[in-house]
Order: sequence, then structure tokens, then C-alpha cells
Amino acid sequence: MNEIILQLNRDGSDPIYLQIYEEIKNQILNDILHPDRKIPSVRLLSTNLGVSRNTVETAYERLLSEGYIYSKARSGYYVQDLATDVMREKEQVTKKAITSEIETNSFVTRFDFRGNRVDTTNFPLSIWKKIMNQCLKDQGDELFYFGQPQGELGLRKEIADYLHQARGVRCTEEQIIIGPHSQYLLNLLCQMIGLNGQTIAFENPGYYAARQVFRLLGYQIESIAVDKNGINLDQLHQSNAALAYVTPSHQIPLGYIMPVQQRLKLIEWAVSGERYIIEDDLNSEFRYSGDPIPALQHLDHHGRVIYMGTFFKSLLPSIRLNYMVLPANLLEIYQVHLSIYQQTTSRVLQKTVELFMKEGYWIRHLRRMRKIYKKKFDWTRECIQKYMKDDVTILGDNAGHHVVVQLNEPKANKDYHSLAMENGIALDSVTQFLDENQTYENDFHIYMLCFTALSEEKIEEGIKELSKVWFD
Repeated sequence: MNEIILQLNRDGSDPIYLQIYEEIKNQILNDILHPDRKIPSVRLLSTNLGVSRNTVETAYERLLSEGYIYSKARSGYYVQDLATDVMREKEQVTKKAITSEIETNSFVTRFDFRGNRVDTTNFPLSIWKKIMNQCLKDQGDELFYFGQPQGELGLRKEIADYLHQARGVRCTEEQIIIGPHSQYLLNLLCQMIGLNGQTIAFENPGYYAARQVFRLLGYQIESIAVDKNGINLDQLHQSNAALAYVTPSHQIPLGYIMPVQQRLKLIEWAVSGERYIIEDDLNSEFRYSGDPIPALQHLDHHGRVIYMGTFFKSLLPSIRLNYMVLPANLLEIYQVHLSIYQQTTSRVLQKTVELFMKEGYWIRHLRRMRKIYKKKFDWTRECIQKYMKDDVTILGDNAGHHVVVQLNEPKANKDYHSLAMENGIALDSVTQFLDENQTYENDFHIYMLCFTALSEEKIEEGIKELSKVWFD
């Protein structure tokens, strides 16, 4: 039987012959019409569809000329065998993607402790909308054109003022470059530094997304162990790294804060060998005890620290706005060679954030979220101590968006992460932050419980359930 089913839109703008061509072509490519299958004759298909023979002939001629079908004398038209290596590879990739999606969605998440989430319920959305509308009204057509390559000057001024007051960063607005995410800014930075093929030191465990950027750009990765004082300086000195990527104010992912003595020694390492330090200050706004810790850049008097910050944790993940503070010598290289790159962050977004900061909403929002997150942070620790007791040790300092727990006596060959996921509890494992190119003698049974997007009730329910799943 050689009948086929075609869906035609007779009221549409596309010609009927083109619709017949597209329908048959797609059915062949998607293996609905199998190789060497006979398709209806021109007369039969035109009768079934109620169209002229010329319409069907035109569609068949195009399919024939492009090689989707072939003809046999006095027999008719047949489907061409397209099972080349390319098509087989496409089929395998498609099946793999479908399988992966099914596996990803196979667990129903009841408690989501994963990172990259914030409390959206307390975001001042009405104020944000008002400011955005005000920007569109006041700026007019100006916002529809390309802005400055480094980002809007007004926003850079606000960021420079904030960094000086809150983080002790010494910089002017001219040293700041704005971008949609840290990976984009790191790509620019690599072109400024010009160390392609050389070695960069990374904390291990550390920020895997940044590590992968450098690896893809041809850098050699030197993974350096971390402890409660931060990156291991002895290992760093033994390496041949010309650059180090660190998170001193809240180590990603363990949460430790690098003490000032360690910071000074790290800067000394950079100065002595004319090296650079990239300081990622993610989560710096959220410290829940004691005075704020000044940025590493605050101690740098030699232009060896490149400071990176983000609005991701303090505003919303969808507000794609990061920034980088360059030392004077790198700024000169950027302005001479890299200012040809157009700014990729929306001018409307930049102007909105600028006004949000300028009119004081930014600081008020930060203060409010610090109180909310501190309450959730304390509650998360209480629940861990209540339900997990001596089974875990809480790591890190009083800062950030998550609480880190280490299992004290994990059972061998027990996959705690998968066990949690299978029971509807989503969380991040520190193993995700380890250098995947290294081998490890022992399993790292350290997990991160991000509390920001959950209510206190959900936090307690989730930790109580996790304790049953892991330890009962």
C-alpha cells in the first residue's frame, strides 16, 4: 500500500506544490517514509488531495531533482535511501538527546536546593517596571542605538561608587567593562593578557564554568587544592602558573573566606612574577555575621588583580549583567585593541540598573535581602543540626546562598546524590566543581543546600526528608 497522509493548508500563503514537497521531504528525513517505499502516482495523489496533476508533478520534480525520491521506468516513484553516515549520526544524536531529556525529567522535584536560584518573591518588580518605563520615556530613541563598548558611563559610575563604599575596590568608571556574563568578559580578558597556551591556576574544587572557558581557549589548567584559608600557596608556588583564578570572599563552592595574611601572600606571588590574579567576588553582598570583608583588590597596589562582579545573585538570574575592573595596564590594551567589540548588554537594561542604583533602590533591596537570607541561612543550619545531628559537619562561613555539609561517615559505594534525586530532593554536589581531568582517590561526600528560593517550611521539610533518605 503506497498511500501517504499529507497535511495541507489551503488558506495559507505557501503554494500547494511547495506544501506537498515539504511534507514528503520531512517525512523522508524523519524516517516516516522508509527507503525504497513506493509513493503514490501523480494521478492517485492529485485525486486524493483534490489538486491538479501539474501541482503534484511540480512537487515530485523538485523531490526528484534534490534526490529525495527516484523513479523506475513504468513503475513509479520511490523513496531514496538517505542512510548516510551523517544521517545515522543525526539519528543517534537525536535519540541520545531524547533519552537524556527523559532521564533528566524522570525525577519529580519536591525540594529544590540547587544553586543559581534566588528569592524572586521579594524582588521589587513594580519599582523595576516603573524605572524601566521611565528610562524608555526619558531616553527616547537614544536607547535604540549602539552604546559605549565598555557599557553605559552612568552605570559604570554607580558601580564604581558602590564598589568603593561596599567592597573597598579602588577604581574609576573608566576601568570598568560591562558584559552579559562572566564567560564573555573572560574571553575579552584572555585576549588582553595574551597568555594562550600558558598555565592558569584554579581552585579545586572551584568555579567549573570559568575553568572550562580557559581550557577551551587553549590554556593549561593547574588545579590547586583549597582549604579553610583558600588556595594552597605552596602548591601555587610550585606550579608554573602565570595567572590564578580565586574566589577569596566566599570560596566557590566550599564557602571559606581567605584571611588577610593569605591574601597578602597571594598578591606577593603575583607581584614577584609579574603575574595576574582574577578575583571572582560572587556572593560578596551576602555576609551574615561580622563586618564586610574588603575585596582582595583593595590590598593590591601594583595593578595585578582583575576584579569581577555580578548582579546575578543580588537581583535576578535573568538580568544578565556582570562587570570587570581592569588594572591600568590592561585597560590600555583593551582601549587600543579590543574596543572594536560592541557592547552586548541591552542599553535599556543598563539604564534601568543605573537608575535603580542611583535612586537608592539597590541599597534598600540589598539590605532587605540580607535580612531575609540571614533568617533562611540560620534556619537551614538549625534544621541540619536538628535532623542530621552528628551525621554531617557544616563547612564554610556565615555568607552566601547555600550551606555546605560534609558527611562524617559515608557508606562505601552509596551514591548519596542520586539517592536524593530519586526521592525528589535536588541539590548540588561538590564533585561538580572538581577538575574533571583529574583522578581522585576518595569520594567527596560534600553537598550544597541552597536555601534562597525556598520558604522556611520547605527548607525544614526538605532537610527532614533528606535526613531520612540518607541516614535511616
